Parts: sequence; C-alpha cells; structure tokens
Amino acid sequence: MNNTQPFIVGQQASGTILVVDDQQLVSSTLAFALRDKGFDAHSIGVTDLDAVQTAALAYLPGLVLLDLDLGSGPDGQPMDGVDLIGPLRAQGWTVLVITGTASLDRIADAVAHGAANWVVKGATFAELVHAAVEIMHGRGQLLPAQRADLIERYRTAQAAQRESGKRLSRLSPRERVVLARLTEGLNAATIATESFTSIRTVQTHIHRILTKLDVNSQGAAIAIAVRNRRQPPPINPSLWRRMHSITEDQPQKG
Repeated sequence: MNNTQPFIVGQQASGTILVVDDQQLVSSTLAFALRDKGFDAHSIGVTDLDAVQTAALAYLPGLVLLDLDLGSGPDGQPMDGVDLIGPLRAQGWTVLVITGTASLDRIADAVAHGAANWVVKGATFAELVHAAVEIMHGRGQLLPAQRADLIERYRTAQAAQRESGKRLSRLSPRERVVLARLTEGLNAATIATESFTSIRTVQTHIHRILTKLDVNSQGAAIAIAVRNRRQPPPINPSLWRRMHSITEDQPQKG
C-alpha cells in the first residue's frame, strides 16, 4: 500500500457530513435527508479532486460519503474516488465509500486506503442514510476480520496486476493491438481483414503473444489483458446487504 492510513475500528466520527458525488441531485438529496436527521450535512460539487480536498477544509472533519466513480475531470480522464481517501483521512475525515460499478477488488483498494466501510449504490435510499447514521454514532465499521480480508485481497490483486503489467510490457505495439482485438471478441480472420493483412501474419502475432505472456491459450492471454485493464463488473446489492448484516450482527471490538 502507498501512503495509506489504517482505520481504527471503534473510532467515532464527529463534526460535519459531506456528500461527494458527481450526481448533484443524488448528493443534494442525501445531504438534505441527513440534515433532517439532525446532522450538519453538505453536498460537495465535484469538478476535480483537488477542489474537493480544498472544499473539505472549510468544515469541521466528520464523515465523508464518497462515491468512487466521480465522472471525468478537466483532462477528460475518469476521476477515482479512491485517490481522495488518503488526503481526506489526513484532514481528519472518516470515509464511507459509496460505489455503483466496482468489484470487491475495488472495494478492497478503498479499504486499504482507509475507508471505514462501504455501501453499494444499489442499496435503498434509507439504507444509505442508515449507514451514514451508524458511522456517526460510532457503529457500522467493518469488523477487523473483514478489514483484514479485504486488505489481503487488495495486496493479492496488486501483485497480480503488477505481474500482468510486467508480462504485457513484453509485447510489441502491434501485438498489443492484436491482443486488444482478441479481448473484444474478434477472431484471427476478422483481425486480418480489418487490418488489411494476412491471417498467417495475425496467427504469428498471436503465437508470439502467447509465448511472451507465458500462457498456452488465447483465453489465458485475454484474462491477463482484462485483469490489467481493471474494468470490474457491478456488485449485486444483495451481496452488500449480506455482508452488511454480518457486520451488524457480530459484536465489534475496540
């Protein structure tokens, strides 16, 4: 982990609640609902990550409800909420992650960087509010065993991604293009047609790809490419509810 801070189980959030989400209607509505519960809650607009950090400095640190997928920044590149967790924790905020499209590997990334817990966007609005209220009352954090499991998952995923990147770096630019097209579901004949080359040439590229990646099949090569691309599938809300119920039902230490 790089520049991460451990979350202290049993730590109680106090102060302000900030909702950081690129969907302004969702953010404002959630902040309003939390104010209705008696909390000093505010919605923070998202233009770029530095602006969020600057805006947070104006409030007494408490809890940040942080969406992981914050849209595109000024440079057109996706903004990752994980990149805000460390800086917000350094300011004294507790971070509750809200995610709509991430896999458990991405949740593990967030937890490894100090998130207190996570909520899936497929949860009901009442569940989102309840999760925030629980954290503000000193409850609702991940159990130590759950946190340890997710951090171990993060370390394993990071190691796998480094290994995948190392293997992919052996490929020539043309081999990378061929692998990308294979990943999109194209076969050698189609790749040859669209690239105005012979199928024999494409097959040679594929053979070299398998050799350089040290795998025995196109499927294994595609799996490496997909893993390195890091585009996880959505989390089913029922999975979050099941894990959330485990957190509530078991006593917490600290």
